[in-house]
Amino acid sequence: MILEGCSIIGSSVHVRLPDNGHMGEPRDGAGADGSSQGGSDLSHVACRGTSVVIVTPSLTEIKSTRNVPAGIQEIDLNVALLLSEKVHVTILSPYYPPYKKETRVGSVRICYVRYPSMSGRFGNRLEILASAATGLVFAFLAMIRAVGLTRYRGTTVVFSDKSSGLLAAFAARLMGRRTVFSEGNPYPWYIPPGFAPTPGSRLWNVTTGLLACKVSNSVRAQSEAIRTGMISLGVPPKKIQVISAGVDTTEFDPGIKSVEGHPGIVVGYFGRIAPEKGSGLLLEILRRAPELDVQAKFLIVGDGFPSGGLAGMSNVELQGTARRSVLPQIMSSCDFFLAPHPDLSLTILQEMALGKPVIALNSRDVRAAIHNMVNGVLVEGNPDSFCKSIELLSGDGDLRARIGHNARQSILERFSWAVIRDQWISLVLSKEEGCIGQ
Repeated sequence: MILEGCSIIGSSVHVRLPDNGHMGEPRDGAGADGSSQGGSDLSHVACRGTSVVIVTPSLTEIKSTRNVPAGIQEIDLNVALLLSEKVHVTILSPYYPPYKKETRVGSVRICYVRYPSMSGRFGNRLEILASAATGLVFAFLAMIRAVGLTRYRGTTVVFSDKSSGLLAAFAARLMGRRTVFSEGNPYPWYIPPGFAPTPGSRLWNVTTGLLACKVSNSVRAQSEAIRTGMISLGVPPKKIQVISAGVDTTEFDPGIKSVEGHPGIVVGYFGRIAPEKGSGLLLEILRRAPELDVQAKFLIVGDGFPSGGLAGMSNVELQGTARRSVLPQIMSSCDFFLAPHPDLSLTILQEMALGKPVIALNSRDVRAAIHNMVNGVLVEGNPDSFCKSIELLSGDGDLRARIGHNARQSILERFSWAVIRDQWISLVLSKEEGCIGQ
C-alpha cells in the first residue's frame, strides 16, 4: 500500500497559522462545565497555531434537534467544544434540509457538506440501506472540504466513523497532517452476545476499522474491551488510548424536573434496539415481566423493536426515539434502568448521572464504571438474573436511593466532561507524532 512507509511529521504542529482572529485561549483552566482543572500536565500539547477538523458520521447532522439517534455526534460536538477552548475547531457534518452552509455552536464552526442526513428514524430499514450505500458520497465530499481546511500544517483531523471519515484521513496524511481515529463502537473489535454479523459485514467493518487505525497517528478507544479487540487484530498497543464517553453533569442532574410519568415503579430502557445491544435478552425480560412479584411499567425508548413480539403486554410502553432536548426529563421519570448489552454506553453514564440505579450486564466494559450493589447492579446475561434484580430494586426504595447517589458521585469523579477534558486535549493536540505504518 502506498502509505506503508514510516512518515514522521516532524514539528508540523508548531507552525503558526496566519493571525485570523480569536485563537480560543483556555479560560483560566476551566473545564467543560467551568470546574477547575489545575495540576494537569499538558506540557506536551501544542495549542497556538493549531486547528482541528472533526468529520462526523454521515447519518445524522450536528446539532440535531430531531428525534433521531445521535450518540456519536453528541460526543463529537462535546469534544469540539472542549478543544475550542484552545484552538479553532471545525466540524464537517451532513445537513438536514433546508441546506445552509454553516453555523456555530459556541466557538465551534459547523460546516455542512451537501449530503442530506437521514430524514426518518432508524426503524426505516430502506433508508438505512440507502444511507449505507451512498455513505461513500459523503466521505468523498467531506474529504474535499477537509483538504481545504487542512492546508495549514498545524491541523489535526479527527474522525469518529470508519467509513465516513476514512478518505479525509487518508488525504490529511498525504498532506502531512496529524490524524486521530475515535472509536466508540464495540463491533467489529468484539462480537456482543446475541449478535451474528454476516461474513460480508464482518469483512467490511474489520477492513475499514484496520485502515482507520493504520492511517491515524493516534487512536481513541471508548473502552478497554475495544482496545483489547484492536490489539488482537494487530493494532499496536502504544497507538491506542482509552478515553470513555463523557457526561454533561449539569444537563443530566438528579434535580431536573421529569416529565409526568406513570404511578408506581417505572423501569426504563433507552438506546438503540438491536442484536448487538441485547435486544433478544431485553425481549425475554419483558416477556417474563408479567410473572414478577412487582407492579412495574417498562418504558422502552428507542427504535428497532419488533412490536409484534410484545402484543398484548399492557405493562410495556414503546415510545420510539425521543427528542434529544427532552431526553433527560424522560429519563428522570424512571426509577431505574436496564442495560442488557456488554458495552459501557453513553446512555448508561447519563442514567447514572441522574442518580438512578442501572441493572447492567456483568461485562469487562461495564465493570469499569459499575461496582455491584455499590453504584449499580451487575447481573449475568439471562432473564432470571435481570428479573430478580428488578424485583429487588422495585421493593426497596432506600436501596435505590443509596445506589443512585453513589452512581451520581461516580460520574462526577470519573466520567464528567470536566474530568476527561485533559485526556482529549492531550490526545488530539499532542506534539508527539508517530508513523503511519505503526
